[in-house]
Amino acid sequence: MIRIAQQVKEREVCREHKKAQKEGEVADMTRSFLVEEGKLEASRDLALLLLPKKLGPMPSEIEKAIRELNDLNRIQAIMAQFLEISNWQQLKQYLN
Repeated sequence: MIRIAQQVKEREVCREHKKAQKEGEVADMTRSFLVEEGKLEASRDLALLLLPKKLGPMPSEIEKAIRELNDLNRIQAIMAQFLEISNWQQLKQYLN
């Protein structure tokens, strides 16, 4: 009888451990998602701040395209070309 009670308790502890592990994984994924979203937003904001300083008033269609970009790598690639971009038309090519 004691052995059965121990096995039940062990299973319960195992279930609780698995549940805590899953909750931890979800928390880690949520944290990772929020970090990536923060990087994306910061990269967009940087592009929206710096490009007009270099090229003059930003056309609304380009502003809209930048605000709608959801690919961090793409925004970073565009900003990596910041010094080479000399006009809005050129930037448009990077956005398409």
